Amino acid sequence: MDHLPGQRRRPKRLDAAIAVVIAFAALWITPGDPAAAPAYGDPRPQPNVILIVTDDQRWDTLWAMPTVQRELVRRGVTFSNAFVVNPLCCPSRASILTGLYSHSTGVYGNKPPFGSFPSFRDRSTVATWMKAQGYETAYVGKYLNGSPRT
Repeated sequence: MDHLPGQRRRPKRLDAAIAVVIAFAALWITPGDPAAAPAYGDPRPQPNVILIVTDDQRWDTLWAMPTVQRELVRRGVTFSNAFVVNPLCCPSRASILTGLYSHSTGVYGNKPPFGSFPSFRDRSTVATWMKAQGYETAYVGKYLNGSPRT
């Protein structure tokens, strides 16, 4: 079963279109000015880091973006044996952003009181760690259910 009874399923084409938009946006993100990064004694510029997290992404929706896939694989890192620590989107996303399990993030589900943005303590995430190292950080799309719109 792909979804819960009574739950509406987005069309596969919409999932593919969302994935394409995210992937193309990631390819056009421009790096920050290396001169603006703090100097730690290493003259080499910091590498660009793009973390793409897709929600409800199934393997059979990737057909819509072969060029993007090829370029991301050619220029980046792929994980062929990956898993998630929680099958629900909010706890899984909170875990990937913090490196912690759900019982440590406080996000156990997708809706309050046991999940979504109000439960998430986002003061220590991959974004805050990268920012502390001089990176410019941003996110596009859904952060966690119930997060404030910016």
